[in-house]
Amino acid sequence: MTELAAAWSTESVPQTGAFDAWSEKMPELHLQWELSCPRREKFSAFVRYRRLDGMTIAEFRGGEYGGIRSPRSRTDDERMIGVLLNRSGRLICSYAGDDLVLEPNQLLVWDSELAYGFEGVEPHHELSVMLPQSRVPETLGAIAARSGTVTLVKPGSGLVAVAAEQLTAITREMDAISDAGLQIACQAFFDTLDAALASPGDRVMTSARRRCWPGCAAISKTISTIRACVRRPLLTRMRFPCARCTCCSPIPEPRSAGRFASGALMCATASCPGLDRVRR
Repeated sequence: MTELAAAWSTESVPQTGAFDAWSEKMPELHLQWELSCPRREKFSAFVRYRRLDGMTIAEFRGGEYGGIRSPRSRTDDERMIGVLLNRSGRLICSYAGDDLVLEPNQLLVWDSELAYGFEGVEPHHELSVMLPQSRVPETLGAIAARSGTVTLVKPGSGLVAVAAEQLTAITREMDAISDAGLQIACQAFFDTLDAALASPGDRVMTSARRRCWPGCAAISKTISTIRACVRRPLLTRMRFPCARCTCCSPIPEPRSAGRFASGALMCATASCPGLDRVRR
């Protein structure tokens, strides 16, 4: 059953309890954080989100606040990989021993085991997707684990800007996409981001070593089924005797000129050697 996007806002609670309400809500959508806020009486937050097979896609708009992760929470929680796209405002992330500053239109791929804290020093707008480390392309997991590189995604920055637009479209259309459609869209996003950020050494990794989240196998099976359905009527229309096999009943070879009259006629039997030409 398709689970559509949900929304939550501090407008639904009294202002005096707005930050406390967000402190309870955030761990449901993200990781365990010990949150703090410099001006609780003015804090506000709005989040749209959707979950699918352990993955959480979210759009957040909110005020100044920060958080830290205790050593225990980093070991107790399931290891996650996240992609954070900052659309406005400024974030400071304590990551892998460094302080990373995310300006508007910058992207960070992060590993939960290396995330120590963050601070939104001003109201900001962010898009994010987070899922278990075992379900992302292997190269993305490696990128998150070994680096804290902040990537600019403004127009003209190449393939990574394409990935950013994909994530923007996914979060915008969360309410209108089925589960299957969301799986396809997210797989395309991860593949694009993987290709954009991978180093030449990462690209030699074979597809057999990639670890994709659930749904990838189903999508591949669907594509194979569609190809088979397209190929079947094609072979039926080309049910001619093949000069290289005896799997078809004898039918006089057509006189028409062209490749079909050259002895390369195809039959509809899967074992026919001529079938390779159809596939090509």
